[in-house]
Amino acid sequence: MTAPRTVFRLLLPAFLALGVAAESHAYTRAETDSLLAAARSATGENRFERAVVIYEGIVRGAPSRLPDVSPPLAYAYVRMGRLEDARREFRRASVLHPGDFDLRLGELSVLNWMGRHLEAWEGFEHLRRINVTDPAPVLGLAAAQNWSGRRDLSRRSLAVVRGLDPGNADAGHLAARIDRSLETRGEARLELTDDGHGFRTTTRNGAVSVAPHPQFRLSPFYAETEYRSGDDPPLRETRAGAGWSAQPWTRARLSGSAALRLEASDDTAAEALTGTIAVEVVLDDRIRAGLETRRFSRPAPGQSPRRVEGSAHAVSLSLLPDHRSRVVFDAGRALYEGGGRRTGFAARGSREIHRRSGMEAGFLARLAEFDPGNLPGLWSPDRFWAAAATLEFAAGREDEASIAAGGAVGPSGETEEGSGTYLVYWVRATRAWGPFLLEARYGRDERDPDRDTGYARTGGTFGASMRF
Repeated sequence: MTAPRTVFRLLLPAFLALGVAAESHAYTRAETDSLLAAARSATGENRFERAVVIYEGIVRGAPSRLPDVSPPLAYAYVRMGRLEDARREFRRASVLHPGDFDLRLGELSVLNWMGRHLEAWEGFEHLRRINVTDPAPVLGLAAAQNWSGRRDLSRRSLAVVRGLDPGNADAGHLAARIDRSLETRGEARLELTDDGHGFRTTTRNGAVSVAPHPQFRLSPFYAETEYRSGDDPPLRETRAGAGWSAQPWTRARLSGSAALRLEASDDTAAEALTGTIAVEVVLDDRIRAGLETRRFSRPAPGQSPRRVEGSAHAVSLSLLPDHRSRVVFDAGRALYEGGGRRTGFAARGSREIHRRSGMEAGFLARLAEFDPGNLPGLWSPDRFWAAAATLEFAAGREDEASIAAGGAVGPSGETEEGSGTYLVYWVRATRAWGPFLLEARYGRDERDPDRDTGYARTGGTFGASMRF
């Protein structure tokens, strides 16, 4: 009976190098101790995949050592980004080690990283009541509050952490991150678009964004837009206004904008004030609902009437089956001055397929119906549909340098043109330079006919922003 054991010990380094140390084999205590030492060594060298293979092998080959394996296996899963496995292992470790405070902290931290911020918030508050002198649950609570959008409450929790542990580095990092999110920023942008049929726009705008309160941000702006259609004289429009966002409650976010038309070169009487109001309600960590209403007014060169006005209303439902997936449903209706209306439905979903590159794959489906009413000159098909596959990726960090790209392709159809191909693509790059952030974007985008003409436009955006 000793020969097989001797062979096993001799072949152990080869098994580990091949990553197959997880064979179903009944290990002796000495063999298990050797494997545990090898797993700890791999963890110390940041070779987490190898460590996980060894730990999982011990689970199968020496189940009696599960209490020794489960906690480090959970932490190794975290370092690999396997958050669902990490949460499951933390829960098992908590059963094997009842009352272990750190294991419960680990599970709640994983919940936070999975986007289950409200659930994590509740758990951290419970641990805080159990041990009022430990800063760890208060720090976790501050992180959950910040990710839930409650920067005001997060700052209060961080003050408690500093009182318990004045030199806590993690608290300092989180406080600095919150402070950066509240900095005053200024930006300037130039946007050029072309629909391929002679309709072009040029927009120049500038804005300043200030946060007088952690839960409120105000962004005054000024914009000039030039509309061109074929050889017709261009139409110019100047607007000034402000956008805003607020989160007075944990489960509700408000946002909106208002713009006053200062000057327009078209000779039509038009409503001078336009704007948007939107509400998002967090029903659960995995379910969110939204409502938006908007008043629009824009020139329409080469069309009749020469200005399109009306109101649009939309509802949305966002579902998060897990931290890697998202599904969104939208429905909306636009009512035009003069009797026309447009109704639209959309569904889109995505799932992360490669964590390191930020790559996501998904789908998009759209259906829009348009009744021109007394607006025969407003271009829009009576019915439009599209079904497409989507792919996106993002790399880098925006506060340093980043690049992102995406696209969607699939069949589409219009009542007048018949079937065709739906194609959308974009690429975006940013580069930080001291307090400045430079941005460039180019692509063929889907456009909202209430704001623009057509369903797709090609163009680029170039901008720069600065932190004050």
